Amino acid sequence: MKKVIGLVFLALLAFGGFKGYQYYQDTYVGEIAYAHVPNEVPTKVKHKSESGIGDNSPWYSYDYDLTFVKEDGSTEKRDIQISNDNAEPLSPNSYVKVKMSKKRIIEGPNAIDQKDLPEKVKNKLVTAN
Repeated sequence: MKKVIGLVFLALLAFGGFKGYQYYQDTYVGEIAYAHVPNEVPTKVKHKSESGIGDNSPWYSYDYDLTFVKEDGSTEKRDIQISNDNAEPLSPNSYVKVKMSKKRIIEGPNAIDQKDLPEKVKNKLVTAN
């Protein structure tokens, strides 16, 4: 009986470890991707602070729907939100670089010059826009 309980425990431990590893990979391990920012600046949206800390100062955001091109040439559409107390929109008609996982943007968006885009990415971004 002790062996059966031990085996069940080990199986549950292995399953939990696998799920934890899978979550980490999907959430925190990412790839570099690039996008072209459209000419139109989205509307600045005002949000109420939900933290309850301080004076409940307003929170602003700009919501973008961008098509990202990864370094391997694959594309992915993502909604991103630029938000904070004094949110500034992305520069219109510019290029941005991000590090993105399956679930979120990990780093960025950071402005990048068109000449710094990888060739494979540049060709895809030009045809996408």
